[in-house]
Amino acid sequence: LLYLKNLELATVLALTRDRDRLVAEHAASVQARPLLYVPSGGPPRVVVESALAAYWVMGAGKRARPRRLDGYDEQAHLVAAGAAYAIEEAALVTSDARFVLEWALAAERLGADIRNHVRVDAIDSAGPKAGWRLRLCDGLTGVTSEVRARMVVNAAGCSTDAVNDRAGITSPWRHLFSRGVSLAFPRPAWHTRHLVLDSADGDVMTLAHELGHGVHQVL
Repeated sequence: LLYLKNLELATVLALTRDRDRLVAEHAASVQARPLLYVPSGGPPRVVVESALAAYWVMGAGKRARPRRLDGYDEQAHLVAAGAAYAIEEAALVTSDARFVLEWALAAERLGADIRNHVRVDAIDSAGPKAGWRLRLCDGLTGVTSEVRARMVVNAAGCSTDAVNDRAGITSPWRHLFSRGVSLAFPRPAWHTRHLVLDSADGDVMTLAHELGHGVHQVL
């Protein structure tokens, strides 16, 4: 929805297609889950509902249609909560770490060389058609190696920009770092779906229902 807010429509379309593909092809790991968005002030009702409708349409209507709820079970447990919007999204059945591990193990069974605790010390182009050359170092043993690849996926998180700089790649985007706070505590019985709440400073707080084991609160 943030991409939709910024009118990055191509990105929204790509993400919704990827979401639905994950749900279809990895049903044991990714499933459609109910989500409740509780706005507090902010844009007028017509803007919120138009944005949610546009998001649903751009997802080809494959998720449940967003609905406005003037009353809902969680309302009695929230302070000064007004109407909310029921949305269906995709969510991991287990943790993101286990999901990554499942992908890695599946790739390994197909012949991929999976390594962990390995850093990239150098990366440069091996030529117009030769792809990339990377010098790697095992962080546990100190053993170095060199590999070549036709394609490199930069999924380095907060180090993405540094990797781009090291490879001589110019990107129109730079990461703006921020720090959230995550709290885990026992899940109250009334909390049975993800809640998204507007915070007083214009940010968003998520109460994620984690398989009945507890609530993961992200500020």
